[in-house]
Amino acid sequence: MHPGDFLCPTCELIVDGRPVEENPEAPKVASVIRAMLAPPESSLITKPPAPPPAGIARIGESEGPTRVFNFAAGSKDVPTVVMGLDLRAQPLSSFEAYVVSLIDGRVNVTELGLAAGLSSVELQSVLHTLLAREVIAILELTTDPNMVLASPEPPEEHALPPLVPALPTLDELPPLEPALPPPEPPAKAPAAAPAPARTRAPVARPPAAPKAPAQIPVLTPGSAMKPASPLAPLRPVPAAPPVPIQPGPPLRERVAAKPEPRPSPVGPERRSASEELAELLRQKRQAQRPVDSSVLLLQKAIALERDGKVEEAITVLELGIGRCANPAMLYNRLALALVKERRDFVRAEAMMRKALKLEPGNEVFTQNLMRIVMLSGSISGKKTKPKGK
Repeated sequence: MHPGDFLCPTCELIVDGRPVEENPEAPKVASVIRAMLAPPESSLITKPPAPPPAGIARIGESEGPTRVFNFAAGSKDVPTVVMGLDLRAQPLSSFEAYVVSLIDGRVNVTELGLAAGLSSVELQSVLHTLLAREVIAILELTTDPNMVLASPEPPEEHALPPLVPALPTLDELPPLEPALPPPEPPAKAPAAAPAPARTRAPVARPPAAPKAPAQIPVLTPGSAMKPASPLAPLRPVPAAPPVPIQPGPPLRERVAAKPEPRPSPVGPERRSASEELAELLRQKRQAQRPVDSSVLLLQKAIALERDGKVEEAITVLELGIGRCANPAMLYNRLALALVKERRDFVRAEAMMRKALKLEPGNEVFTQNLMRIVMLSGSISGKKTKPKGK
């Protein structure tokens, strides 16, 4: 804390009301939403914050090849606010709150950069951070493939082997030697003449005696042919035991009983692609969390403030705060924003009374209400005091 500070940024307590008394006029460029989303500041200065400095990379951060990745949004894409009013769950810096207060859901990235006074790289870095934290979403209208940004992280490369091996050039080939005639085969020695084979004189054999003709059996009446071998006796076959017959269920029971489904020999029935897609969409809808109503109200309040309808924007903010989990802290934050940005003590007093109604024993809210009432009476008395007295 310093002398002359208006607010304690830690506990959000008004410590000195003299800066407001010395500057009773509201600032020309004011934004209640930016003052509410940004962290509490001790002074009343509300000039647009500068982007955080990039700084010098430490040793080891910039080593290796740079990685190229696409911009967070194209020049014609439209960013929209998707965060709610739960500022403790998603705290923003002063510069981020300044950029978010300009996103009304209608301007594209180029128009947003002109309104914020930022270069393309500065704006894209802020959008990339807000996207990663799920503060905003990008409505993609067109694709701009030429917009890339460098990052010191190396990419994952998968080198593929060449399909055709490299062939050597003519200079790399060894010199050719002159071809020689094939060697003549050695002369073969003349083969020796084969010795004459010895032969024997044929020996005279007596002629074979002629075979007698086979005797054909003659069957006469009253005679039978005897078999060549006697037949073996047949083995007796035992008789099969009688099968017992069990009575079945009556006909009515058999008709009423449902047959059990037989298992398919091929396996479980396969669903079509459309059925699988419908099942995935159904599971995704069930897994999605319910949409916070304060998300839509915050985006609407930003659009109203950008259109110059500040009173309506404050009303929408008040409605959205009432639907949050911790509205007392947000009522106090809105009351401080009304004092700093608009010098609206009447509405700020109403917000503080709502906060005290929710937390009656809160000392910070009690002290802030007393300071706001004192500032309202002091400044209104100065305005109504006639000149020259």
